[in-house]
Amino acid sequence: MPPRPYNIVLIVADAYRKDNADRAAGAPFFDRLLPLYRFSRCFSSAPWTLPACSSILSGVHSSTHGFFFHNRSLGLPTLGHYLQGDFHRVAVVNNSNLRTFTGFDSDFDEYHYVTGHQEPFDKAREAIAAAQSAKPLFLLFHTNIAHDYYLSPSRDYYESRFPDRHDWFCMDARVSNWRGLSPENRRSVRAIYDASTFNMEQRLAALLDVIDLDRTIVCFVADHGEGFEYDRARIHHGGRLHDDLLRVPLLVRLPESFDLDCHRRLAAAQDVACSSTDIAPTLLELAGYKPPGAMDGHSLLAANPGRTLPSEDRRYLYTRGRERLNVNLGGKNTTRWMRLKNFVVQRTLLRGFNIKSFIRYPYKLIVTSLALASGRVPRYVTTPLLDRMFLSSGQRIHVDNLVLSLELYDLENDPAENHNLLADLPKAELRDAVGQRLGSLGDLDVVVGGKRLTLEAATATSS
Repeated sequence: MPPRPYNIVLIVADAYRKDNADRAAGAPFFDRLLPLYRFSRCFSSAPWTLPACSSILSGVHSSTHGFFFHNRSLGLPTLGHYLQGDFHRVAVVNNSNLRTFTGFDSDFDEYHYVTGHQEPFDKAREAIAAAQSAKPLFLLFHTNIAHDYYLSPSRDYYESRFPDRHDWFCMDARVSNWRGLSPENRRSVRAIYDASTFNMEQRLAALLDVIDLDRTIVCFVADHGEGFEYDRARIHHGGRLHDDLLRVPLLVRLPESFDLDCHRRLAAAQDVACSSTDIAPTLLELAGYKPPGAMDGHSLLAANPGRTLPSEDRRYLYTRGRERLNVNLGGKNTTRWMRLKNFVVQRTLLRGFNIKSFIRYPYKLIVTSLALASGRVPRYVTTPLLDRMFLSSGQRIHVDNLVLSLELYDLENDPAENHNLLADLPKAELRDAVGQRLGSLGDLDVVVGGKRLTLEAATATSS
């Protein structure tokens, strides 16, 4: 089938929360996109940029591609690969996790990693203006404005948005644990973030002025969200799988002249739970291609309710004390003291960790998995440490040197994920409680400390 002669613009807003998109309905950017299709139950494949954007572009779950580190390229074809030859493919990306080490650049005719906040918009305008008339344009546009609310450029956005307020401050590296912030600072953080997202929305609205919306498919998505609940230790991003990080806005706009059946099918799919991995196959089908079978994602043109949607983080894990462990024993926004504690924990108590969720809407199961330093620290010592650091809110399972903490939430009736449905159950009832809501436990697996374990096996052999 020949490709449809429409441009495609995929906008990825880094760390942009779904509730910001909901509140911004009626703002210039979202107004200009009307009529559009809103997929209110879209979940990211991962809670930070590298694995999340890899899933958006490849249509492959983070649990499948495993791209959580900077030591290799993704090694999978991305959306640009499938559009080769028929589209002029341009990428403008604004986060260092998306540099050319990813291998994404090989699937584009032009790949621009640019810093700052205005230059990406300038580069995108240049790409749109210079698009070859003989071919439709595929533009991947990524902006880091919302993500960078904790850095100094947010001051201008804040003072412009709230001219009567004088409580802006620069979080900088403190963003990962909020250490040293006064109560007044903590109350100001969300407003600084909101001012940054408003600035981004204004710039996106201006970018639409140079896009021919009558000939362009526009898709807007966030790679992940951001956390602001200090008292619940739900801050920043990465290392957690709650909905403030995983549930993301996904909006698709088709030109009014587009195939009427596609309009109808997208409209019918808006309330179906979906994944960020569904974006690539959807855009391919809208472009006139058959989505490849190697993708985990499903085209939204064929609504598929009842799927189990996995999300995962293999690199970070947040403790209950707002400290973020990093497999690499360091990481961005970490102090020397944090790196030392990270080193001690991973040399004495742990031999690995993982966090994975399974969503079969409306239920979400979060599994935090730890591989203990077997034989070095007895359980009567590790148990209070684990209570303090990681697992006090979850239903705990021990299998040899592995510890799994299970949290099950009803996202429809408990959207804030306050009540773990497993918290007070006897261990003998865990299997049925999870299975009734998510299906076969043999299909739910985690990999930690080099071991793969299904929840069916864990609940059968746990102590």
